[in-house]
Amino acid sequence: MTDSNGRYFISYRRSPCRFNGDQEGALMRDALSDRGINTWRDLDDLNGNPTEEQLRDVLRSSSLAGAVMLVSEEVKTSEMIKNVEVTQILKRYEKNDGFAVHIVAIGMNYDEVTRILDQPRRLQDLSKFNMTKISKNELTREGAIRVANKVSKNRLRLLNGNNVTNRSTPLQVGLFSRSSTVARNLDLCFDFSKYFDGRRTNIESYETIQSALLDVAKHVASTTTDPKILGQGLASLPLGILFGVVFSKFRFDLTWIQTLRGGSSEPWSLSAKNSDIALSSRCVLGELSSKDIVLAVAISADIEAAVKNCIDYISLKPRATMAVSLENGPLKAGESLTASDGVTIARRCIDEIRKLKDELGLSEANVHVFVSAPLALAVMLGHQLNTFSDCYLYEHMPDSSLVYEQVFCFQPSNYNYH
Repeated sequence: MTDSNGRYFISYRRSPCRFNGDQEGALMRDALSDRGINTWRDLDDLNGNPTEEQLRDVLRSSSLAGAVMLVSEEVKTSEMIKNVEVTQILKRYEKNDGFAVHIVAIGMNYDEVTRILDQPRRLQDLSKFNMTKISKNELTREGAIRVANKVSKNRLRLLNGNNVTNRSTPLQVGLFSRSSTVARNLDLCFDFSKYFDGRRTNIESYETIQSALLDVAKHVASTTTDPKILGQGLASLPLGILFGVVFSKFRFDLTWIQTLRGGSSEPWSLSAKNSDIALSSRCVLGELSSKDIVLAVAISADIEAAVKNCIDYISLKPRATMAVSLENGPLKAGESLTASDGVTIARRCIDEIRKLKDELGLSEANVHVFVSAPLALAVMLGHQLNTFSDCYLYEHMPDSSLVYEQVFCFQPSNYNYH
């Protein structure tokens, strides 16, 4: 049986036979990868030109969940694509065991696909295939995203047995800003490590990531009733917050698997009971005309001075700064939080800034979030931020004299899932 969590094979005409073939294959890979789908592409997974036997072995593997076929006029001169890739892909499809095929017609009509691929019998009824027509003779980034979104939605339907259903088990999701081989065989695996150099990336990359996460959240919401998410991974704290916001508590039941000191793990979610952990909250009022509220969450380290330096450097004049910390100071060596501690801290932080917003009479408020805490706590904070206007995320940069830098701004209250 086909592994529905497996990789998707990308079939395309290589450069220089097609002037931009390698770029089109890379665009398709990135668009799929950004939407949580692992891929197989010859230039990424094999050294040099693949042999016929290598390709047949890959395409026969049950760990391959599907294929995306980029069909351009140049494909007609490739015996390897027509006689090996296409033949094996269609054989897998005809087994009817969940192997998905998506054909992308680049610069041609659908009826020309049969001629190009030289498969008149197998491709006679094109309506049974998932297909996308690209009007221009080039697959652009926007076109690759359009294809990837169709593949993503279809893949989630296959995971649900082709029904809009209330799954009995959560969707298992991985989130990575650092490269890792851990937990790759998941329903969704968001590997954004290519956008990060350590903790550093740019605003354009965050915009790409936000768009991809929101696309998939829409697909999950439309293919699953009462969707449940079970997340894990190695991600930066701002990325964890963004993930939590996109998979908002108003639409998703989200649990994060937090790795504890010593290597064990524990599921953290807002459904956990509160603990009696002792917390300290301190508010400092500022500029009366400002709509900005700073939230500084100091659990793993004391970040008060670093936050102040950053605020001064960017000339931010907040209406108020709310600092939430452990009453006895940051976690010490060997100390860990429990899931109940995490949910207590997350709720306290959100309750404090919402209460502060009301007390200050702010109908709208922008929130600036600085966090030093376990990743699961950052995810749970984001899971509750959807009622605020602009949300600014800050990353701790140990190699920077500023220490904290603003990395992204978005509007969680504007997200919709239709």
